[in-house]
Amino acid sequence: MTQLTPITRPVRAPEPQAQHLTRRQKAAIVVRFLLHEGAPLSLSDMPEDLQAALTQQIGQMRLVDRTTLAQVVAEFAQELEDIGLSFPRGLLGALNELDGKISAQTAARLRREAGVRQLGDPWDRLRALDVEALLEIVGRESTEIAAVVLSKLDTPKAATLLGALPGEQAGT
Repeated sequence: MTQLTPITRPVRAPEPQAQHLTRRQKAAIVVRFLLHEGAPLSLSDMPEDLQAALTQQIGQMRLVDRTTLAQVVAEFAQELEDIGLSFPRGLLGALNELDGKISAQTAARLRREAGVRQLGDPWDRLRALDVEALLEIVGRESTEIAAVVLSKLDTPKAATLLGALPGEQAGT
């Protein structure tokens, strides 16, 4: 009996499943991996329907073997490296990207036409403008509006703007 040798069965490595996964499943794996590793993730900028779909997919997932995980993470890293340039999503993203680069009138018109609400504090955006842009805005407005704009600026910028206004407009 001591000469019996146990029968050994070859252990088959689990077949990687990465090629059989959907993009949504792969995204769920990557997000779960990043969260597990403690990466600071903010998914709130994603459209709400994608946040919901991702959350549902994560809720449906169970176990993923190490080989599949490594393949999915490597594929994700490769896709990130292959990106040359990304554009903001939609008109609001484009307007935010071009803020201060296109005229305030064009931006306002595009927002109106698209029904896009401007987010954030308008006074902060106004304070960020240079004196040239402020001159253009104040020059089209009534004296009362110009006075309100001046009151919202820091003192040195308001003084510079007031000094750049035409004499009769500055004196009223």
